[in-house]
Amino acid sequence: MTSSVAGPRGILSKHLIRDQALSIIDEEGVDALTMRRLADRLGVKAQSLYSHFPNKDAVLDAVANRLATSINPNNFDSSWQDGLRTWATSYYDVIHWHPNAAHIVAAGASDRLEYLAVSTKVHENLMRHGWPPRHATMAAAAVTYLVLGAATTHFATANDDAADARHYPHLEDETAGVRVARSIDRESFALALDSLIRGLEHVLAACEQRISRDNQDYTDK
Repeated sequence: MTSSVAGPRGILSKHLIRDQALSIIDEEGVDALTMRRLADRLGVKAQSLYSHFPNKDAVLDAVANRLATSINPNNFDSSWQDGLRTWATSYYDVIHWHPNAAHIVAAGASDRLEYLAVSTKVHENLMRHGWPPRHATMAAAAVTYLVLGAATTHFATANDDAADARHYPHLEDETAGVRVARSIDRESFALALDSLIRGLEHVLAACEQRISRDNQDYTDK
């Protein structure tokens, strides 16, 4: 007999459905999530879910919004570099702890208001620090690509059993250290993020020079 997560009649809510959907995704992947599977987990009939969500896509939107609330876009006051670093690191943490939900979080959708609010705030803050709109979009996209790749590709596990000292002696100490600390993933992400931000500084400088030249040409006319 299936035990009921929802509990007594009337306790079922959007938040509970969303959280149980995320649990299924974390444990088994997105493909395992169906309205029937979700109803079984909650101990209710599938029809009960449709009074809260019209379909699976709506549930996925709710999951994306739930995860987006853990992404921090609010540290841009001192510099755009600090803002991007805080945003990217919190984004990385979300995907790192919920790797099966990576493409759900990254996908855009009109009903993902929390996610869209985070993305909008990042874009607005970049523009406030002098980034032209198109380049602000590209800078945010570049950081997103880095986050998704780093958070879903783990160097720490990729080499666990690959280092045969007879054939790959340079990997022996490296993989042993990974087994103990597992810190190389986060440190490598921080290194890549710092490198990307330094590159973006040059991009913004070039944008500012071009805008200055254009303004000067307009004044001269």
